[in-house]
Amino acid sequence: MQIVDGFWIDNYVEATMVMQNGNIMVIWVEDVAQSGTLRYNFITTDGELGSNGVQGGYILDNTGDPEKLELVELNNGDAAIVAWEELRNFSKDIYVNKIYQDGTLESNTGVAVTSADNDQSNIIIEKGYENIFVVWEDFENGVDFNITGQFISFDLDLIGDPILVCHEDLFQGSPAMVYDGLYIVAWEDERGFDNGDPVLSGGFDIYLQGVTESGELLYQEGGVPIVSEYHNQSSPQFELLSFDINMNPVWLLHWVDMRSSGKADLKNLYAQGLESIGAGIDDEVVPSEFKVSSAYPNPFNSTVVLDIEIAEVEPVSFSITNILGQLVYQQILLPTHAGKFQISWNGKDLLQKELPSGIYIYTIKSSGNIASGKFTYLK
Repeated sequence: MQIVDGFWIDNYVEATMVMQNGNIMVIWVEDVAQSGTLRYNFITTDGELGSNGVQGGYILDNTGDPEKLELVELNNGDAAIVAWEELRNFSKDIYVNKIYQDGTLESNTGVAVTSADNDQSNIIIEKGYENIFVVWEDFENGVDFNITGQFISFDLDLIGDPILVCHEDLFQGSPAMVYDGLYIVAWEDERGFDNGDPVLSGGFDIYLQGVTESGELLYQEGGVPIVSEYHNQSSPQFELLSFDINMNPVWLLHWVDMRSSGKADLKNLYAQGLESIGAGIDDEVVPSEFKVSSAYPNPFNSTVVLDIEIAEVEPVSFSITNILGQLVYQQILLPTHAGKFQISWNGKDLLQKELPSGIYIYTIKSSGNIASGKFTYLK
């Protein structure tokens, strides 16, 4: 079906969502130079106008040339919270609204998440158990872009002050985010130009920060580097990879990587597994030092487990190689507190492809600590 007549006007779909009643909400922008409009409408799976649809669609916003909308679903499709950029007072601000499946809006004019000086753009938005977290590139200082966030309630109330996810020198941009009890935010960071290592300097790196629903930054100010290699590592993105033995999600963080560049620039795709670990084996005991148990069961034919004691809240690297020294699996563990945790491996590579039986070497690193061992995988 034709959702809108675009004669003389370009229309671009910004987002879609299946509503609780089975209708599909489509949000688009009427791209009129400097005076665009965000609209939405509802259609059925048969391509007909939905029960709450209207000819031409509803107006979401027509102030400040709105665009680049992001969306999160609420209440199994009963409503959606949307965030977008719009130009006001010669700079881009971020607004949000809530769209119900009957077509009504929570706010007639939208709610400003930020109207700080200069541009705020490149929005990402995620829903937690208790709130919504909106994150963006922030050019408020007029010198370089930083990463800033703001919590909002499900009723669009701003919660607390803005969260300074990363406000270091140079450029931080292209944020990506997932939520699994912890908001995990990754971005490309220009500090790679100034890292002091002539072998690794000269481009962007990928950094990460964990943010709790109470607004606490989990790791050191400015975040922690996930990858710091020669040339550029950019455009981080998250995908759901698998679930561990406790049904906690394991994420695949992937990015565009130019470390292989020579006389010509070469772009490859690299990836890294990530998992936040919040529930410890014994949360009553805070370890005094870093320890790793022996692997069990060993040999194994399904899943092998290691117990790890973490005295400091910092990322832990878990990597596995075969007997030829080839890296077959790599994961970053993101503990939410000091404690004793379990980590596991299912005998598959990072893309969840079965590996052959054999002896594998594991290495676990945390700050200045390192532990290694081997286990035997029997199919």
